[in-house]
Amino acid sequence: SAQTTYEATFCGYRTRLTGACTQYDECRTSEAAEQKEVQTKVQVAETSRKALYTATSHIDCHLGVLVASPERQPALLAECLSLQVSTSHLNMMYHAVPEGSGCDVSPVATFPCQGSWLREHYEDESWYSDAPTATCTPCETDPTQEGCETLETSWASSDGTNCTVYVSRQFCTADGDYGTGWSSSWGTFADWANERGVTADQACCGCGAPSVVSEAPTPASTPTPTPA
Repeated sequence: SAQTTYEATFCGYRTRLTGACTQYDECRTSEAAEQKEVQTKVQVAETSRKALYTATSHIDCHLGVLVASPERQPALLAECLSLQVSTSHLNMMYHAVPEGSGCDVSPVATFPCQGSWLREHYEDESWYSDAPTATCTPCETDPTQEGCETLETSWASSDGTNCTVYVSRQFCTADGDYGTGWSSSWGTFADWANERGVTADQACCGCGAPSVVSEAPTPASTPTPTPA
């Protein structure tokens, strides 16, 4: 049916989007770590090269003292002892990790058969009372899909605030609303989403985020319309 096709298409889009975002995050993390490793090695080499250049400059200066005439040796030695060697020409430039473009998975934060998805896509529509939908077809179980139990261990907002802080300081409530500790001047949870677009109420169990177990889609039966 058209409904089944629509739900399957949405599930497919969700799988592709979350998969692409995961690959992006993994790739970015890996490349950033490699850049840091390379820069560390280059910094060691730079420091070593400067030390060698300074040492050879002093050696060259002292060799000049040895071959100079006796009259000039005291002055040349004094110059060598006070010699300041510039190594600025050996300076390396170290670039910071480029800012990520981010990967927004918020469009698929809710998906077929979840209560909020059903309301947004079906039940709140003006046509629903006249043409209620059939039983919803949930997305296939995705073993890589993370629930809040997993997400909250690594999630942090754009300013680095983690789920523990959100809950302990009452920035949110267990049903996903704003808590007494949240200031309206801060805007919304979405304003502080991480670079993947995931918000506190989507990642933190204590902020109402879905659990793999508790949020497993359960198709709701829709009464069959009785002809008038």
